[in-house]
Amino acid sequence: MKYAGNITIVDDQGEAVFEHELSADEIIDVLLKRPEEPEHEEDAEPQKAKVRKCGTCSKKGHTSRTCPGVERYSADPMQGQHTEGKPCCGSLGFKHKKNCPERNVAPMPPRAELEPLDEAQYDELRYAMHDREFQSAQYSLTHKLPPREVNAAIKSKDYEGYLDGR
Repeated sequence: MKYAGNITIVDDQGEAVFEHELSADEIIDVLLKRPEEPEHEEDAEPQKAKVRKCGTCSKKGHTSRTCPGVERYSADPMQGQHTEGKPCCGSLGFKHKKNCPERNVAPMPPRAELEPLDEAQYDELRYAMHDREFQSAQYSLTHKLPPREVNAAIKSKDYEGYLDGR
C-alpha cells in the first residue's frame, strides 16, 4: 500500500501560494498525532465562589429575593402564610406550595357551569384568529371570556362542533 499526499495553500484569487508533497512517514505521523492538551499551571489559585450581592439593600451574602430587610405584604396578611415555626408543606417562603392542602385557592369551576359562547361571540373569535398576532390568553382577558371556552372554540371547526366538544 502506498501513501501519497500533497498540501496546497491557495490565496483569495485562487492561485497556489504554497505546495508541499508529503512522504508516507509524514502522512502516518499526521494521522496518528493526537492534539496536544493545554498545559495547566499547578501554581494557579483555585477560583473562589462568587459572593452574591443584594439588588435591594446592596449587602453581600443574599439576593433581593431573600433579603431580610424587605417585608412582603398581601391583601390579607395571614392568608397563605405559615403561622407556625415550621411550614406544613416544606415551603421556605411566605406562601404554601401549590399541592399543599392548607393553601387557599378557589378551584376552577366545572365546564358544565360555564356558559358557552353565543354564535356572535364565536364568529367574532374565529374572525380575530386570522390576525397574525392573535393570542388566546390575551383575547380571553380583553373580551372577559373564560380561557377554557376560547380554546375550545379555537379547536372546533364550526359552532355546532364547538357546542358538541364542550
